[in-house]
Amino acid sequence: MDFFDAHFHAVQCLDRPGCTLEGVSGCSCALSPSEFEFMEDMFRDKAGIRLSFGIHPLTPDESLIPYLEGLLRDGRISAVGEIGFDFFNAEGRASKAVQEKVWTSSLDLARSYGYPVIIHNRKAMDMMYLYSGELSRVPAVMFHSFPFGFREAKGILDRGINGFFSFGKTLLRGSVRNAECIRNLPDDRILFETDAPFQKLGGESFTSPTDIASVYDAASRLKGIETDRLAEKVMKNVASFFASGPAC
Repeated sequence: MDFFDAHFHAVQCLDRPGCTLEGVSGCSCALSPSEFEFMEDMFRDKAGIRLSFGIHPLTPDESLIPYLEGLLRDGRISAVGEIGFDFFNAEGRASKAVQEKVWTSSLDLARSYGYPVIIHNRKAMDMMYLYSGELSRVPAVMFHSFPFGFREAKGILDRGINGFFSFGKTLLRGSVRNAECIRNLPDDRILFETDAPFQKLGGESFTSPTDIASVYDAASRLKGIETDRLAEKVMKNVASFFASGPAC
């Protein structure tokens, strides 16, 4: 059974000995043109891989907007992202204005070309509510590594957003909020990821895409179903999320 990894960074994995990409199935994200082109070449003609490109809120470079539009126009990606907001520290909060400029431009392009988006959000749930109208006009929205609880997830869905919520290795360290979401969200709204090589547990130097199997195992215990059955459900969600963008 393939365990689809909804969000990982293939190029960064290459620098970590033991962070293997063999047999991986999922969506690999790039955040710069050089990274994207390397990634695109690496996965050319490889089944089971989707590609995304986004302007990260911690490096909100407005000059990359034309590059993003070119990728959309040429059908070279399956989703826009990760994009969003990061107000975790003082540096992030200080760049709110430019983060918002990049966000609105990226969101406008995704809506215009009919592509789903992948969202990075730290300490910025209010911005999702503020832009809920715009998000409801995007074909689908994945909240990558969703850090909030069921109340916030329900608030997103109640605003008419076609939202999907992706969870990672926080499930392995007993996140109460993530467990609440897994138990209460409808099955057709859930995805899983590693964010490899990032989002590692204590004592780990990196996360490998192969760790996705452990994430599915943890989620299946929370839901009380077999892991293979959960993986089948998730693959239907993957198809729904990416329905508007071409396979890569």
